[in-house]
Amino acid sequence: MFALIKSTKNLVIMEEKSTSTFKFSLKFGIYTGVAAIVLGLVFYLIEIPRESPIQYAAYLVYLGGMLWGASTYKNEIGNGFMSYGKSFGVMYLVGIIAAVMASIYLFVFVKFIDPSFIAEAMDAQEQRFIDQGMSDAQIDSALEMTARFMNPVMMSIMALVWNAVVLAVISLIASIFVKKEEGL
Repeated sequence: MFALIKSTKNLVIMEEKSTSTFKFSLKFGIYTGVAAIVLGLVFYLIEIPRESPIQYAAYLVYLGGMLWGASTYKNEIGNGFMSYGKSFGVMYLVGIIAAVMASIYLFVFVKFIDPSFIAEAMDAQEQRFIDQGMSDAQIDSALEMTARFMNPVMMSIMALVWNAVVLAVISLIASIFVKKEEGL
């Protein structure tokens, strides 16, 4: 009887820990997403060029939120320990939640806040084609192809896919530094 109660108690604890992974990821993903959106708005308001390398600072926000979420999970749920796989899972979930929020924001931004964004991006792309020495026919063809993907929905989807890949790589690398296996 005691073994059954102990087994049931362990099952309940395991269930709490598994749901806590998503709760932690959701909480820190929301924090990270809000921070990334605020950073994007600040860059927009102070008119940082879209092609500026400083725009990549958003990935530092993602990394910070992912590390914060995984470290908190390790200390509060894992009692100071966390496997590489769990670290990757928590970090990637935090990042993906934030990336979904950022993609929704991108849609709203392009559709409602700055509808001229697409025209400006197309002009910048045309200038890059000219700088590459493309002929007028090649430029027209390339711009026609580019225009198919330059709408709020496609831009948001492409941003989410791109972020999913980049955040997976970041999570894979950063998890090396967050993990702490029991017995090591």
